[in-house]
Amino acid sequence: MTSAARAVSRARLLTAVLGLALTAGATAAGAAHAETERKVMLKGSTTASYFWDDGSGRAGDTGLPASGKPMQKGMAASPSWPLLTEGYVLYKGRKAPFFVGDRGPGEPSGRGIMLDLDAKTFADLTGGTFDPRTLTVRGNGGLGHIKVRYVITKWGPGAGRKNHPVPFSTRAWSVRDDDPAEPVLLAEPAAARPEQPESPPAATGGSTPAAAPGRPAAPTASAPAPAGTGTAPPAAPATAEPSAGAGTQAPAAAGLPPVPGLPPLPSLPPLPPPPSLPPIPPLPGVPSPRPTAAVPSAQPAPARIVAPGPAGEEPDPAVDLAAAEAVAARSASGGPGGIPAGLLLSAVVAVGGAAYLGGRFLSGRPAASDG
Repeated sequence: MTSAARAVSRARLLTAVLGLALTAGATAAGAAHAETERKVMLKGSTTASYFWDDGSGRAGDTGLPASGKPMQKGMAASPSWPLLTEGYVLYKGRKAPFFVGDRGPGEPSGRGIMLDLDAKTFADLTGGTFDPRTLTVRGNGGLGHIKVRYVITKWGPGAGRKNHPVPFSTRAWSVRDDDPAEPVLLAEPAAARPEQPESPPAATGGSTPAAAPGRPAAPTASAPAPAGTGTAPPAAPATAEPSAGAGTQAPAAAGLPPVPGLPPLPSLPPLPPPPSLPPIPPLPGVPSPRPTAAVPSAQPAPARIVAPGPAGEEPDPAVDLAAAEAVAARSASGGPGGIPAGLLLSAVVAVGGAAYLGGRFLSGRPAASDG
């Protein structure tokens, strides 16, 4: 695969991984948004006190609750909300549900104390204890009033103001409200998920599939260690997980602590191997290269003209002359064993030139005198 093909394959794989990651992130964000945002009837804040009206007449008891329900934990009194309205309060990270079962506070509501919680709920919120003999809360540092945030989740069916509370003296509790407050969207942090213990390292020779986030791993049975050894028995062989590609394994989904408020991310499927690219076709209009012709090998060296006779015999001039004539004939015809024509012509020219120069040299010398 060429460098360009590898670059294209890596770009495609990176695009696929980014697409899967963005899809998983959008899914997780949508799920978190759906979990932490919901519609409520009303939200606000006020000062809360506490009461415990059980009809005993102790500690400012004004009689049984107006709703006809017995005094109990979770009952609250409001100066203007309809009876049987439901909601909850928040105080320093603690949450306590309530329902409106009585009217009140009376005169304190004119000073901004718009909610009466039952004494047991008040004790839970402030870290104190309820004393059933005195109907008071002890051990909370003397707190009798606290600033709380309230959330109304359901309005009661009877008369009363379906909006932020007003003092008891306005008698809003006796008038039916046909124009309640507009519901609001409440964003609440989701409950923190307990952290899961990290999965143990995989045994040598195999890989153990990691447990999904938020789900504890199933316990594995193991035999007890032999007495006196001090070592644990070897773990059971782990099941090898399917490979994600050639020589690689799929990444584990666990190992990281879960993020509070977010669902576990889906495991990504293994990426397919990159496709093989077809061969590049030749460009139109460009001729194909011609095959290179083979270079002829060098011509074999000519055979010797005069071959020596056997040892101890004199050369025969007639035989040598016949051999020379045969070589000359083969050279003239270009047959095998002959001297190339060019070489033969060069030899003739060389011999002729030497004879000519020798004759000129000899003819130029003076004749030797007899004396």
